[in-house]
Amino acid sequence: MRYFLEKIYKISGFLSAFCLIASCLIVFAQVLGRIIDKLYKLFTGEIIGLMVPSAADFIGCLLVSASFFGLAFTLNNRQHIRVKIVIEQVGAGWQKRLECFSYSTAVIVSGYFTYYTYYLMIDSLEFSEVTPGIIPIPLWIPQLAMLIGVAFFMIAAIDGLIKACCQPVKHQLLINAE
Repeated sequence: MRYFLEKIYKISGFLSAFCLIASCLIVFAQVLGRIIDKLYKLFTGEIIGLMVPSAADFIGCLLVSASFFGLAFTLNNRQHIRVKIVIEQVGAGWQKRLECFSYSTAVIVSGYFTYYTYYLMIDSLEFSEVTPGIIPIPLWIPQLAMLIGVAFFMIAAIDGLIKACCQPVKHQLLINAE
């Protein structure tokens, strides 16, 4: 089971990185098109009009996807901004309780978000909603990425909750606090 969970987290992180790289490439293509356009105008006096159609829409979808795909990977690697400042100030017994509480809250909120993101995506499919740009992008596509990302996050939160609540209290934390 651990192997399967780690694969999910790594795939999620890979998808997040891929979306970030793709958005950077679109921005690079857009900037390169403008530079070529300016140089061409400088030498010929005419404008070519090089651009990436619906670049803002594509980048927006990719950044949403990157953000949500990255949630599970970062939570599993303990890179999220957490209540660590508070947790480190209390004793080991309270640390465990606070960890369990914070993971429980994350499971509840992510479960709620997963449920309603699913229905949002279904509505977008049923009503054939698209982006308003030059190239219409069906809204269910970025919403599917949101759904997968937040579902992976919920799995990571459940995993973290189980690890936090089932591990014995670490007495070393008390030594480090002194």
